[in-house]
Amino acid sequence: MPTNATAAQQIPAAVQFTQLGTGTTPTGAEIFCVVQNGNSVQLPASAFTSVFATSSMGLSSTAGLSVLGVAGNVTAIPTAIVATTANTILGLNAAGTQLAFTTIPIGLATVAGLSVLGTPTNSNAVPGAITGTAGQTLFVNIGATGLVFGALPLNSASAVTGTLSTANLPIATNTTFGIVEVDGSSITAAGGVISAVVGSGNVVATSPLGTAALIVSLGTTRLTTIPQGTSGQVLLGSTSANPTFQTLSGDITTVTNLGVVTVTSNIAKLNVVNQQLSGGANVTSYSIGSIGTSTLTVNCGSAPLQYATNNAAWTAAAPTKDGSCILLVTNATTAGPITFNGFSVGSNTGDTYTTTNTQKFSMFVWRVNGISGYRWAAHQ
Repeated sequence: MPTNATAAQQIPAAVQFTQLGTGTTPTGAEIFCVVQNGNSVQLPASAFTSVFATSSMGLSSTAGLSVLGVAGNVTAIPTAIVATTANTILGLNAAGTQLAFTTIPIGLATVAGLSVLGTPTNSNAVPGAITGTAGQTLFVNIGATGLVFGALPLNSASAVTGTLSTANLPIATNTTFGIVEVDGSSITAAGGVISAVVGSGNVVATSPLGTAALIVSLGTTRLTTIPQGTSGQVLLGSTSANPTFQTLSGDITTVTNLGVVTVTSNIAKLNVVNQQLSGGANVTSYSIGSIGTSTLTVNCGSAPLQYATNNAAWTAAAPTKDGSCILLVTNATTAGPITFNGFSVGSNTGDTYTTTNTQKFSMFVWRVNGISGYRWAAHQ
């Protein structure tokens, strides 16, 4: 065969090989066939290197969509590494032992707006879209089980830290007072300070106007200032205006900062026995109105002196609490008889009551330790 025959040429059935002389350096165009005989060809290692580097050896046919390489982590003759699936790339597996065409689950796709790409649960997964709505914050929930958009839980110590700046807190617009800073134990206000004693509920306030005024709350929506009172005065509320300090006349001696009022022994007390009374009081009589075809339960707590008009037959029921009073009954033209219920009396109940028009009778009513009685006194 000619010495310039290439490997891509098919060798004929009868081939005559040209014997290379000893020490011949191959050029890369020769057939790789060395026949050993009595005159062996001696080729240096550099000659084989030149042959393999420059020879035009033909590669055998391989499958389409492939690359030539060694797929395993071993030294071997390169073979075809075939891509058998669409949308795959050549990569090394996680163990670093195999080279192959494969898919990588990066999870990138078109997702909803106003979202971030991530893993919302506490486990390994393909990242997906985490979406939110207006005003929401992206945070890890308190149970550390999810990454979500939502309202930030300010009751969690991990949610916020530090002190809010003055510019981020509301200022009252209807007065010169407004809360501007909270640090856990005190509340700083515009122009004044409220020092809260944590755990006791006591609040000491310094007004924006200094010691000449006091800060008070008017409901749940606003604070205002009122002139500060003097020693011995009491703050009295009002349904139509701001509360004011008033001086209580009489025997009040002192009023402490905690609102404790001290009085002299001349003040009558409703829950103390054996008090000495010197002096008296005038009474405004209580009007029951017209009574007819009904039951009147006498209530001595309304007033010690009461009056009513009898317009029809009715029932007088005994008081439900201990006490005494006088009820003046004036008869009208339709006055009817009076029936008594719940009283313990004998045959003598005083003067005889009649239903004559315009006549007047006083009914003395009492109840002592649950026992009720009455007596009539005529006024004509």
